[in-house]
Amino acid sequence: MSYHAQLRRSLVVSILAMIGIILIVLYPRELTVTVEKYELKASSTVTWKEYAGRIQAFVREAWQTGSLGRSRDGQPVEAVVGAAMGRSLAVIAGSFALSAVLGMGKGIFDHLHARRKSGLFGGAASMLLQSTPDFLFILLVEWAIIRFMPSVRFFGHVGLSAFVLPVLLVSFFPTLYMARITHNALDAHLHPMYIQVARAKGLKERSIFRTYVLRNSLPGILAHSTTLLVYLLSNLLMVEYLMNYPGAAARLYQAIDYSRSLGTGPHYEPGIIIETAFCFMLLILLVQGFSLWARKRLDPRPEGGEEA
Repeated sequence: MSYHAQLRRSLVVSILAMIGIILIVLYPRELTVTVEKYELKASSTVTWKEYAGRIQAFVREAWQTGSLGRSRDGQPVEAVVGAAMGRSLAVIAGSFALSAVLGMGKGIFDHLHARRKSGLFGGAASMLLQSTPDFLFILLVEWAIIRFMPSVRFFGHVGLSAFVLPVLLVSFFPTLYMARITHNALDAHLHPMYIQVARAKGLKERSIFRTYVLRNSLPGILAHSTTLLVYLLSNLLMVEYLMNYPGAAARLYQAIDYSRSLGTGPHYEPGIIIETAFCFMLLILLVQGFSLWARKRLDPRPEGGEEA
């Protein structure tokens, strides 16, 4: 499949996913609560007519006002999401760059030292660290900073540490993921015929690695850029929530307003959920488009690796 076809398919899938998110978010969540024999019972009597009416009202209001509504404190949804997304984008950009650079560097180190004693600090160490639950790791870092470095502000979003700490925490496990992807991609290009021919010509291993192995592995590594971003976004919610960082992921969780007893609390904000999901989906599409473009430029084969 050509890169343009892949991009078109991703765009269609994203549009369908966004429509599904809107339909789920706008589903009526009002419950009828009754008391039976000292027991509270909640039931839902939603009809398709009521569901369709809610969707029509939401679309009509958005079209007429040019806004998805207002937040719980009366501010326009666009202003709330824009401010939260701006804070999160700084963390996402820093974490993505750090994960890509350090991950590829560590993957190269793991590849070059796989058969040496120092290999214990390479792939084996990466696998051991990846087996640690993300949530537990973040809690341990939080405890260590509060206990041994009280001068470092762990909570909030003001100051250099409030930016550096989220970037480091969000990028830690994606860095290990990128290291494993890089290591596997380099291993896959060790035995092709052109490598054997280069060795037969007397080229040094360092030159072979730099000219053939690393260069030909880059398109396969870049193919995981979208997965890397999704990995980052999954960690972003935990970091923002535990650090009290007012970013988009934490604001999205707040807008869902989950209630253990009733499922949805009184401060449910569908407009913020829809717009935040749209921003994250657009970001994923942009990264995927850049990944496809970079692979096409770096891959010497026709159509970026497809048979001519």
